[in-house]
Amino acid sequence: LKEEDTNISWWFQVLATFCGHIYKKYNIELSGLLQYIVNQLKANKSTDLLILKEVVQRMSGIEISEEVTDSQLEAVCGGPVLLAEAGFFTPIRHAERSNQRLQESLSVDNIWLPLCILASQQRHSIVFGNN
Repeated sequence: LKEEDTNISWWFQVLATFCGHIYKKYNIELSGLLQYIVNQLKANKSTDLLILKEVVQRMSGIEISEEVTDSQLEAVCGGPVLLAEAGFFTPIRHAERSNQRLQESLSVDNIWLPLCILASQQRHSIVFGNN
């Protein structure tokens, strides 16, 4: 974060995107990064959730959209042809292997459970202002 405001610095956003691309393309062990994010969340530092978001987004092949129209939402209910016709939801190909690696990394030592709990606690802390 920049010290003068609450926006995330551009270099950190670029770093998160870079991490997402690297972990998707190369067979790098994810457990260290996931444990680092868990440790940061335990210390009430939520900025590293951006790295987690990018890694999950790139490796799982799921595009995150923040503004979805009603027609796009209806297109999700259909098959792949309807999704392609909607033009908004573009499937990311070749994510099967990286998706499997992500699933395996999250299941090692059951790191997915503390990650989910700590992320939800951070959300609660941010929304309601608890320290």
